Amino acid sequence: MNNRKKVLTGEGLLHFFEMHGRWGDTVYRRKRNGETERYDYIYIPPSGESPLKLRTQVINSFANTVSNPQYQGYSNILRKLYYYTPYFIMPGNYQLSAQTIFYICKTDIYTLTLSGQAGFSWQQKLFKRTQVNLSFNAVGEYEVVVCKGQDVEEYCCRKFIVLEDGADLKAAYSSYLDEYLAEILQKEEPGFDRIKTYQRGLAPKTNVISGISGTYRGQIFYQRKNSKVTFLRVNYDHSLNAQTQIFKQQKAAAIIAWNAETEEFKRNWEREFNIWYVRNYRRIDKMLTPYMWYVSNYLKCRQI
Repeated sequence: MNNRKKVLTGEGLLHFFEMHGRWGDTVYRRKRNGETERYDYIYIPPSGESPLKLRTQVINSFANTVSNPQYQGYSNILRKLYYYTPYFIMPGNYQLSAQTIFYICKTDIYTLTLSGQAGFSWQQKLFKRTQVNLSFNAVGEYEVVVCKGQDVEEYCCRKFIVLEDGADLKAAYSSYLDEYLAEILQKEEPGFDRIKTYQRGLAPKTNVISGISGTYRGQIFYQRKNSKVTFLRVNYDHSLNAQTQIFKQQKAAAIIAWNAETEEFKRNWEREFNIWYVRNYRRIDKMLTPYMWYVSNYLKCRQI
């Protein structure tokens, strides 16, 4: 089959690109030894809400009220919030990911020390995907200190606050962040490397083809800035996301508000925008106009 027919039948993706990740009902991946494999995709439904997932949602929302993802320094704030904010949980048994919670990036023997009412220490071989099983049966504060091997120097320390059954965990996070935000921001930035995610996308086999974009077979192909890899994702139904619907409503309200403003207001707003932009353009990595600045401030006032 010639190249033209390969492209027309959809085989051009595999002919001209190395596939990484899911495409349709098949998953393509590369092993550590360099070999490639493919297997059928099996859908695993989400496990629902959990105290660990809730923590991520609350911290992300709170960080957006402190700074803006487009501004320099936002990632530093987010890293501090993730590391120094304790885990608010309820009594029960938990499987804690070694990579995401204890920042384990290299397989080794680690010494873990659990402080609290029944403190104890143990050694365990940890690698990225290890699930550390811990039980928190009594209300109180606990710390898990991780050291490499026999080292006395602390590698990682995570704090867990166990509340009573039925407690409002979201309110507990909000109260804690409001009270200790200044203290958290004054602390040193955690020295852990960023967690490397498995590359998913299309890597061109030749220098001639740099990537593709668009929608094909219900999946969206797109490229990121300064990347030669084409990424793909399923075309998500945003109508199921309540937060997205709120954002769309507020954005529509912002557009109506802008159209209702007088011409004199718009001229004054453009003048203020030009003054602000001259002072802040170095940390703005996107196109911005007076109208876009108006909508952004409108949404920010409503914490969207």
